[in-house]
Amino acid sequence: MKNAYELRAHFGTIGDWNTSISRKEFEQLFHKTAEKVTFTFGGWDGKSYDGESHPSANWLVDVRKAN
Repeated sequence: MKNAYELRAHFGTIGDWNTSISRKEFEQLFHKTAEKVTFTFGGWDGKSYDGESHPSANWLVDVRKAN
């Protein structure tokens, strides 16, 4: 099975519409904050995701540098 990048290259019709950035651009523009957010999922059927939680970091971008 091919990963998403291999599939995109294979089909050639799915462009990135100028939305992709390089690792270098990401490291220049984004910085990780000390804030954390925890997402808690409640199951709709009483069995799935019954209170399962996942922590997530907050990232900020300087839009003045991005333009």
